Amino acid sequence: QRGQLKSRLHQMLCVAFEEFQEKLISRYKGDKEKELRVSKTLSKAKSMADTFLLKSALKEACDENGDVDIANFLAQAHSFAEEMAEYSDLGSSHLSDPSFLMDGSTYKKCMRIMSEAGGGVAILQPEATTLIEMIKDPRFDPKIFLKSHGMEYFSDATLPGGCIEVKNPFLNIVVFTQHGRARELYTNQKLVDSGLADRFIPFFPPRAKEPSATPEKFNDEVLKNYEQKIMAMLERNYTQEKDRQIFTISVEPNARQEIENYRTEMKNVCDKYVHVDQFEFLSKLAGTASRIAGILHAWQYDKPHETLLSQQTMQAGIQITRVISDHAWHALSPSGFRAVADAKKILEWVRRHQYSFFTSREIAQGSGVKINEKIFPALDLLEQHNILTQHITPKKPRMCMMHPNFDYNS
Repeated sequence: QRGQLKSRLHQMLCVAFEEFQEKLISRYKGDKEKELRVSKTLSKAKSMADTFLLKSALKEACDENGDVDIANFLAQAHSFAEEMAEYSDLGSSHLSDPSFLMDGSTYKKCMRIMSEAGGGVAILQPEATTLIEMIKDPRFDPKIFLKSHGMEYFSDATLPGGCIEVKNPFLNIVVFTQHGRARELYTNQKLVDSGLADRFIPFFPPRAKEPSATPEKFNDEVLKNYEQKIMAMLERNYTQEKDRQIFTISVEPNARQEIENYRTEMKNVCDKYVHVDQFEFLSKLAGTASRIAGILHAWQYDKPHETLLSQQTMQAGIQITRVISDHAWHALSPSGFRAVADAKKILEWVRRHQYSFFTSREIAQGSGVKINEKIFPALDLLEQHNILTQHITPKKPRMCMMHPNFDYNS
């Protein structure tokens, strides 16, 4: 999307999340002020108690003549000190600032925030800029994203301030961005090699002259119900406790059979795909469908763990992933996102020389795109958009002809 539509859509969807974070911060400030008052009172009380206990110890250690038994005094003082230690931390929760939403950080700081926020945070951004900059950092370690995808235990001893650990990490990410920035998520080599690129679920809305839903056009009652539902879910489930309770959603037998059938279907589809990243995405699609069905189920029930996930809900999750798979093909295929930059170079070369006919060998010699592994996907992409036509003969350079109506001056 271009223009202000991303920001407006983000604003519309995130009102409840931002209001909840403001409430958290307000509560936290109130609790900290109360904690500070209690701490000061306890400090004064402890000082008074220390003085009293030392006097008592001294009294206990004195004999009838007023002489002090030093060993007895030290023993009494040590006993009183141990007793006071049990109360030294009374009233101090030591909770960190609530960080439900995170924006602009390094991956190490992200891990620290997650460990202090009960195990996870959310990234909701109208642009993916800060997320992409974090990922593009040469020091970026994808472990935090990979572990959070499956809520797997992780620890890290390389952070300033000592080792951290999170038992059930989660990192929910939603960004609205333009194609150019989205491409960086799917072409970053570190993300591709680690398998992280195919964990980002893409959706590219169709181009439209007028947005079908904006804050001005959206049904006020529907939007209000949405905000109330989100707020209630957050109030019910948010915690900073590391040992938070984890609930499990069970599924109906028919729903389980539905997802198993889909898993088998995807396995058969994967056998037909030779490109590794498409294969990786499709192989995970049944799991993605289960997650989406779980989200839909949690939206339907306040206590989703007390109701079985239905076959209808599982079918809805599967149907959504069928739509997503077409978008993923564009994001992950060689002639999709990854070929765009090379296709642009070839078009610049064609316009510069006003070529109507050329070969892949001539492209390699003059366009700046030098190897067939990049040339062929770029040509396939241009052909998909009806910009040129290819004649392909095995083991020979490809013959290309520009569309008769191609505009060489645009």
